[in-house]
Amino acid sequence: MKKELAGLTQDPKEYRWCGYGEAVAGIRIAKEGLKSLMNARDGVDDSRTSVMVTYRVWLFGQGEQNEGLDGQGRPMRRGIDPERVKEVIAAKGKLRIHDYAGCRARYFVDGAVFGTREFVEEIFQAYRERFGSNRESGARSVRGLDGPALFVLRDLRKSASG
Repeated sequence: MKKELAGLTQDPKEYRWCGYGEAVAGIRIAKEGLKSLMNARDGVDDSRTSVMVTYRVWLFGQGEQNEGLDGQGRPMRRGIDPERVKEVIAAKGKLRIHDYAGCRARYFVDGAVFGTREFVEEIFQAYRERFGSNRESGARSVRGLDGPALFVLRDLRKSASG
């Protein structure tokens, strides 16, 4: 029996709390998790890159939209459009460079506010009531970047370079 997506997105890489999306974004622990999962499933200990494309094809196949009723007479839930599944299979699970870059850019998008320390502090003060009383400042340094200091409103606990 196939498992369907809840209709939240047409591509799991776009769902921010999806382990696959985290792996595409470059989060090491998520990549290693998928590698372990696929190794346990297929008994193959491949490189992370081949695991990612194999997992993507498998994930799309599992999440393909089904119409009608399931084995218990319940309506099928929404999933990934069958045409989109065919595209992913035809591409052998490989992402286009701009898709990959978009996932990597989540670091900055998830930071809500991005800029100099002064700019981030100004925004923090303007929306001070939205933060806990123990929080003294808003600016959090972006980790893993060389060059000028950049700041975000949320401490993302991950390096910008993956």
